[in-house]
Amino acid sequence: YNNYTMRILEDNQGRLLTLTRTGIFLLNKERAAFDKVISFENGVDFSISSKVFIDNLGQVWILSENALQRYDNLFNYQGKYELNGTVGASIYDGASSLYLVYPDRIRRFDLSSMQLTDNVGRLEQIVPRQIIHISALGSNQMIIITRDDHYCYNFITNALYSHTDNNLPYWIPSERFVINSVTKSNNGTVYFATNNGFR
Repeated sequence: YNNYTMRILEDNQGRLLTLTRTGIFLLNKERAAFDKVISFENGVDFSISSKVFIDNLGQVWILSENALQRYDNLFNYQGKYELNGTVGASIYDGASSLYLVYPDRIRRFDLSSMQLTDNVGRLEQIVPRQIIHISALGSNQMIIITRDDHYCYNFITNALYSHTDNNLPYWIPSERFVINSVTKSNNGTVYFATNNGFR
């Protein structure tokens, strides 16, 4: 149960890692076995709700409700960064920014400078309390679903589109829907995987 795989990750070197309740394991291709490279049993701030992602430098980040922990690409512990509040949702832009949704605002953690900033461009227009779901959409966009609208944000151009853009369908989930993931097809159609099927 404790080594149940919660997620499979791949770093920028093509190495495969598995996330479990007790730690992160690296696939040893020569032995066809997994070796534990990060343990959650020695005071690491990790829970079932924590998120783990690998940046474009191969560093491993563990995000809890109020802190970030960083490991280099050799899995050596590099430090812990307090986030000054409770984070409800987050999205990594694939480059050097981690967007964090707080109860009262959206903030950005710069992975290069290790600084927390309020500079989030046009995302300031969105009220955090209204956010139902946030996820990556392709390599340079994210989709934000609020209680009364959909938004698509482009990390590169800082453009923010509402459902009135042709690429975004106007569908607001009711309370009975739980959105598990969102994806976008080559022709621009956005699909929602929910607990009640696809939309």
